[in-house]
Amino acid sequence: MDFNNITKGKCVPLGIIMIVIFYLVGGTTSTIYPFILLTTMMAGYIKGNNTVSESAVTGLIISVIGTLITVIINVALIYVSYGGQYASYMIAQTLPCTLLIGLIVGAVGGVLGYYIRGEMKLE
Repeated sequence: MDFNNITKGKCVPLGIIMIVIFYLVGGTTSTIYPFILLTTMMAGYIKGNNTVSESAVTGLIISVIGTLITVIINVALIYVSYGGQYASYMIAQTLPCTLLIGLIVGAVGGVLGYYIRGEMKLE
């Protein structure tokens, strides 16, 4: 597995931008996990001519960076709306769980995209 091959192309930046746009358009009160799953399935589909592990790692990278950006947006909105103490509480209580679930959903999405491409036989 070559890390340069994983980050080569526009798949990772495009996936991160898609997660952030889906999050903002879908409403910041909605959950981010379906957007992460959809985006990482797309990335796994694009990287499907490589190995399963490269598709999973691509999904992990996209989900971690996209989740961090959406958490920063969410905390900024909470800080403006409710104040610093509630924002610090949100960081301490929700950030670890959000990142962990985002990692799992991203890896699963990358692997699903890999196998969807394999089933379509578009070579």
